[in-house]
Amino acid sequence: MPGSALVRSKEEQVKHVFSQLKYILTLRCDEASRLQSDELDRPLTRCERWALRMHEIICRNCYLFHKQLQMIRSAASGSGGEAQDSPGLSDSAKAKIQAEMEKEQKNL
Repeated sequence: MPGSALVRSKEEQVKHVFSQLKYILTLRCDEASRLQSDELDRPLTRCERWALRMHEIICRNCYLFHKQLQMIRSAASGSGGEAQDSPGLSDSAKAKIQAEMEKEQKNL
């Protein structure tokens, strides 16, 4: 029957929607932390984003962990503000380090 393929497709779509809904509503803390970490490396799917946000609404610890990850990423990328404004080594310090390195090379 030509209509049966269409019905099967709709049935599969419904199953898919329900499986995503189940995933969103039953995300565990260990899965949430994995998604939080994955989010640093790749964009999350819509379902993963929803699952993570819903979990963070009911789990304060995971919400705080996510905020900490975001803060660490911000600091590591140099957008922390204070780290970029601080000067590097002075020229005299660089010269001292260079002299010590040359001295060590001669001792080898």
